[in-house]
Amino acid sequence: MPIATFLSYSTKDKDTAREVKRSLDFCGFEVFLAHEHLKVSEEWAKQIMQQLKRCKVFVALLTKNFSKSPWANQEVGVALARKVIIAPIKVNVKPPGFLARYQYVLMKGNDTRWVNEACSSVASSVAAKHPELTGDIRKALVASVRMADSYYAGGAILSALERIGDLTTKQINAVVREARHNSQVYNAYLALSPLRNLIREHRAAIDAVELRALHRVWPHTDE
Repeated sequence: MPIATFLSYSTKDKDTAREVKRSLDFCGFEVFLAHEHLKVSEEWAKQIMQQLKRCKVFVALLTKNFSKSPWANQEVGVALARKVIIAPIKVNVKPPGFLARYQYVLMKGNDTRWVNEACSSVASSVAAKHPELTGDIRKALVASVRMADSYYAGGAILSALERIGDLTTKQINAVVREARHNSQVYNAYLALSPLRNLIREHRAAIDAVELRALHRVWPHTDE
């Protein structure tokens, strides 16, 4: 089941926020993004409060614009009061106020690679600290191997799966099968190490036919 997630950001960073949402969606987070989900005619405050009340995870996109946004600061206050899972993503600024108490994920830049890597780290961090959500995140990542639409997405998805680990027989075989069908995974340099490590860790559970089929397009399976 997708994990209800509120993404708090400055509207000046809405393009980056859109990319963060897209990447987190791959990881099993159902991300609410105000400028995409709300129409101008709607009551913003009421709708935003409803989303804050239903979210399990609160992601704050910490840029130089964040602390200047009155909406973002109020959203943080509600999330802290509700004691939801707080997952800040830091972009070249010090976390403001009470957010400084929380472990953050560093995003090194705004391009696709760094966004995907940061969101991959958010997924594995939330999974490690909140076991009740681990299964949903792992399941979503396995399904996303098929949907990865860039080399960076492919690498980020496989990296998160490697960190989370503990795949079932069905899941590791799905990863091998879908990796074979997605060139954004088997041609991705960033996916090479995590995919190879996953195969080594779960070798006994992988169907030999599936593994040989993967080896034909990705000759790194130790076959």
